[in-house]
Amino acid sequence: MFSTHGEYKLEQKGNIIIINSKGPFNSILVDQYSREINTIIRNLPATWGQIVFLHEEGMLPPDAEQSLQEACLQRKNKGLTASAIIFVASASTFAIRELISRVYEYAGIEYQFFDTYDAAEAWVFKELKIR
Repeated sequence: MFSTHGEYKLEQKGNIIIINSKGPFNSILVDQYSREINTIIRNLPATWGQIVFLHEEGMLPPDAEQSLQEACLQRKNKGLTASAIIFVASASTFAIRELISRVYEYAGIEYQFFDTYDAAEAWVFKELKIR
């Protein structure tokens, strides 16, 4: 049996989920993360957002990327409106940006990259008010 690769922590702040993650990740972790976040989503309003901190490497093998794409599509259908991404000590930011862009574009979720939490939070709140 395979073990999980990567770590994450979820926190709810009103209608925003804050995700701290440390990769690289595999599909086993993505599936575990999806189950846990779905539990939180049940208590959120019709539209909600998320702020994602990516610590170190956020790379995904193709099967994990596909799992994350499908999970994000399901989350969009459950109200995910905007996702702000903040890189923390990541060496391959360009490659990770490309991967994340593919995931969110597949799901049709508005997303943007930020350097600070305050800017990310302000953008998510603005996006939630628009919708």
